[in-house]
Amino acid sequence: MVNLKIDEFYNIIKESGEFNEEYYLDNYPEVRKNEEDPIIHFITKGVKKLYNPSPSFNTDFYIHNYRDVLDIVKNVGFDDFNPL
Repeated sequence: MVNLKIDEFYNIIKESGEFNEEYYLDNYPEVRKNEEDPIIHFITKGVKKLYNPSPSFNTDFYIHNYRDVLDIVKNVGFDDFNPL
């Protein structure tokens, strides 16, 4: 079964141009080692570990410095919300 939320996040992130696949693969070598799609990894695992999708976006900083974003994460979690 296709996860529509993952597909939705994937398309938004891919089209945004804000995700740097090489940066992600270089900084999180387990993704390259496991031959995972870096965007899918970020959506399903990386964001929960506060991995950064590019050098210009710090996930931890963004979540913890914008109260509304932190509230959303606390209320719905990362399965229904992606800060990028």
